[in-house]
Parts: sequence; C-alpha cells; structure tokens
Amino acid sequence: MRLIAHLASLAEKHVPELAAYHPQKVFQHFVKSLQNELNFMTEGHQADQVAANFEGHEQIVIPKIYWEWTRPRINVQEFVDGIPGVNIRAIDAAGMDRTRIAQTGARAVLKMILIDGLFHADPHPGNFFILPGERIAFIDFGMIGRVSEGQTATADDCCCRRCWTTTPRDCPRFFWNGLTEEETIRGTVRSR
Repeated sequence: MRLIAHLASLAEKHVPELAAYHPQKVFQHFVKSLQNELNFMTEGHQADQVAANFEGHEQIVIPKIYWEWTRPRINVQEFVDGIPGVNIRAIDAAGMDRTRIAQTGARAVLKMILIDGLFHADPHPGNFFILPGERIAFIDFGMIGRVSEGQTATADDCCCRRCWTTTPRDCPRFFWNGLTEEETIRGTVRSR
C-alpha cells in the first residue's frame, strides 16, 4: 500500500495529465473502501440496512446476520440454499422463468438506487442466488453505494422524466409492480 501511495504522489506531482484526476485522493478512497469491505461488522450492518429496505418484499431475500457471532474478521449469517446466479443451466433445469428473475432483479436494483439511495455495489452473478419461486437472495454487502437525494433527482431528470410522471399510476409497470404504495409515494416525493 505504501508503494502505491508513493506512486500516486509521484504521478500527481510529475505527470500533469494525471494531476487533474487527483491520484492521491483516488488512492485514499480506494484504501477506505478496501478497509470497509474487509470489516465484516460493516458488511453486516450494510446487509441489515438493505434487508430493512426490502422488508415485506417476498421476492428479495437478504440473509440474516447473527450478531452474537459476527466480528470484524468473521461474518456469520443465515445459510442461503439456492442456485448461484452464474449457473444458467441449473436455473433452466429447475424450470425457473429467467425473464421473471431478470424483472425481479431489475426492480430490486432500481428500488435500491432510486428509492432507498443505498445499493449493492458489487452485483456480479456470484453475489446472488436464485431461490424457488424466482426469488433472489443477495449476498456480500462489503461494497455499498449511496445515492444522495440530489443525485436521485438528477437521475430522475436525465433518465425518467420522459417515461414517468409524478403520479405512481402513470409509471411503467415493469418497475412499480411489487413496490408498496408507501415506497412508490416516497420514491416520487424523494426524486422531486
């Protein structure tokens, strides 16, 4: 880490083209993110936050953290018995509807980003399992992203204004189906 810090310092001082990117700040952010990802207490708290946001959503599962055994270097959580998201053959063999799975996943990601402002920042297929009923279990909350209300409003302005109005009933069905009325209203209010 010291070597990389030194290289970032040299780059910022001696390579004018890189100075505008603030290599030292980028490195400091990287170190902070790495430390957070390696602290399983932080990961557990982040998982609990996301789980609270999905309370009442039957299609999304976040494993329960067992706090009595979880420490900074060990995370003890509920076992998830599902098909890894990377195993398309097993998903097909189980007779699951991949379109429905994709819709559920897309709704979950949009909810995390646009409504909750807290999202899984490492969503590769190894970090989710498919459960019976086309439910999705997310794991590994070591990396979390946060979206401010201002950023949400900007996303709304850039991406959604042409599709959505301020009334939930006018929003595209692919997104709002499965959200509670309170979340729909909160999401609409939050983004204005």
